[in-house]
Amino acid sequence: MRLDFYDENGKLIVEDIPMTSLDLKSNKALRNMLGTFRRTIFIDLNALESTLREGTVGGEMIVGNECKILGAGVDLPIIENKEIIVEKLREYLEPEEIVTIDGLLVIKLPFSDIEIACDSVSSPILKTSVALTQSIAECFDLDIFDGIDMVKTALLGRYPQSVSPTGLLKSFLKVPTKIEGLSSSYRSLSVNDIVALSGKKVFDSISLAWLLEYGSAYECGYSVGWYKRLYQLGFAFQGLNANNLTYELIRECRNGTVHDVVELVVQKAVNDGIIENREGQYRIKDLPLWNAYAASGQLAATIIGSGAIRSAQNAGSIISSYNDLLQIFTGLPSVEFGRVMGSAIFMNWLSHSIYGGGGAGVFSGEHVSVKGSRGFLIPCLCAAMCFDVGTQLFVPDTVSKIMFKLRKALPELSDIHRKIVYSLEGEKNE
Repeated sequence: MRLDFYDENGKLIVEDIPMTSLDLKSNKALRNMLGTFRRTIFIDLNALESTLREGTVGGEMIVGNECKILGAGVDLPIIENKEIIVEKLREYLEPEEIVTIDGLLVIKLPFSDIEIACDSVSSPILKTSVALTQSIAECFDLDIFDGIDMVKTALLGRYPQSVSPTGLLKSFLKVPTKIEGLSSSYRSLSVNDIVALSGKKVFDSISLAWLLEYGSAYECGYSVGWYKRLYQLGFAFQGLNANNLTYELIRECRNGTVHDVVELVVQKAVNDGIIENREGQYRIKDLPLWNAYAASGQLAATIIGSGAIRSAQNAGSIISSYNDLLQIFTGLPSVEFGRVMGSAIFMNWLSHSIYGGGGAGVFSGEHVSVKGSRGFLIPCLCAAMCFDVGTQLFVPDTVSKIMFKLRKALPELSDIHRKIVYSLEGEKNE
């Protein structure tokens, strides 16, 4: 099977791409993009300087810091000496790249470090913390009685007393002890983080979310054997606008309702020979491709609905209603065989009841309420948050502010939709 890929304006980018180009084993460019999330470490040096001065280290609160050690503060001019610290880091870490933006230090470790490590998520944090502690100690000539322990605690939090680092030194992905189950680290970025990294560009946000979900599905075996084509087609159609399907659904139903999208998806699937209508009863001829068409419709319905009210709070209701209508209308399985609909209903209950305002942006793929769906839900929530104009309690501009800076330091994360699509063409040519 060969596909054409289009941009957010419905214009052709590349054509005649074989499905094999989507395989992570062969597509090195996609692996490099995923590798960026595994080997990038960052820290706000301004926050480090003020934290050390005030002695507020070791905290584990989500908001603020409950731990202040009186009399243990260390006043170090870290920002003033950041160039010296960076040079020491280069010597100790031999990184691929170090970038500083307004006090934000972004370190990209070499792939060899990831290959050596058993746990490629924890290793970059721990290795960088040791190197950065030593660099600061040498820069300011600290010994064991001058606050070097405070530096270490500021970087890592209460680790190893706690199960994972909770300090100022951060990575994109959470370490395994802090996530919901095996092979979920790629899914640990929140919707708000992904939206911020994509610069609130809808198709870029969708593509980035799908790339991370696709990597997780590959890692944990969701996309092996029977399900390989299911996820490849989902990534292609819902994630990358294959054959311009998502764009056309949005354009033709832009003034319509969720039901209009359902009807059009079914019509297109019948016309393209994916399903057939025999005397009012629908039959599937290609199950993975039907799921991909249904997923594109789900995304289109979300974009139309959330775009209309400039808010993300209706995303869960749109997704659950779309899938319910699709099942009633056709008698066929909805997206991901009902997992998306169930996850959306559970997400709505939590965000509108127990959480009382958590909203779509706070969820990550490994969150207990949405982890039942792998790949097909989070990209829709990301699209919805791109349209939100500040109606949510937690929005990217506040809770994921640092991600906007990281986007500038990591050019491979800009224009991500086109970069992924061009990688498919490069793989085809090879």
